[in-house]
Parts: sequence; C-alpha cells; structure tokens
Amino acid sequence: MDGVYWRCNKGKCRNKCTIRQDTMFSGARLTIMEQLRVMFHYFVRNYNALQATIELKEITGIMSYRSVAALFRFARTQVHVYMQNQFRKTKLGRNGRAVEIDESIFAT
Repeated sequence: MDGVYWRCNKGKCRNKCTIRQDTMFSGARLTIMEQLRVMFHYFVRNYNALQATIELKEITGIMSYRSVAALFRFARTQVHVYMQNQFRKTKLGRNGRAVEIDESIFAT
C-alpha cells in the first residue's frame, strides 16, 4: 500500500516484508503519513476525534470520522496499557514509610 519494504541483508536471506507488518500501522487502510497526522492531533494538539476529522479533511480531503475515532481508541488503549505496566513496576512508599490513602494508613 505504501510501497516501502524492509529487506533482510543477512547472507542469502533477502526476505521482504512491508513496514506495516506487526506494527501499529498494520490494520488500517490509511497511509502511514495519514496515521501519523492523526496521532499528532491526538497527542500534541489534544483534539477530540471530531476536531481532528474536520482539520484533517481540509488537509487531505479523504479523512473519515470512523478512521480517526478508531485510531484515537487505539492510542488511548496503548497509553492505558503502558501506564498499567508502569504502575505495576512501582509501589507506593518505601520500606519503613507509611502511605496514607483516604484516611487509611498502610505501613511497610
């Protein structure tokens, strides 16, 4: 779709695969540049899906609300998963310190 491939340079391998394969870009019909524009509007400009759709239609002329909303959901899910994983790695307080949450005291 985008016309770009990765090619293995190890020995006689020379296998090819698209740059979308096994990435966040694999399931969409939009070009990679269009997907990056949507992500820019989500993360940098803090637009909602409707605002992003209106502005991107002016730029590209072919952006649909469903595509933008799907990419926003995907981004929101990925951020949620990342934050959950980070939270599991760290614990509140340290050894010998008390942590108070809603009038409850937990001491380690």
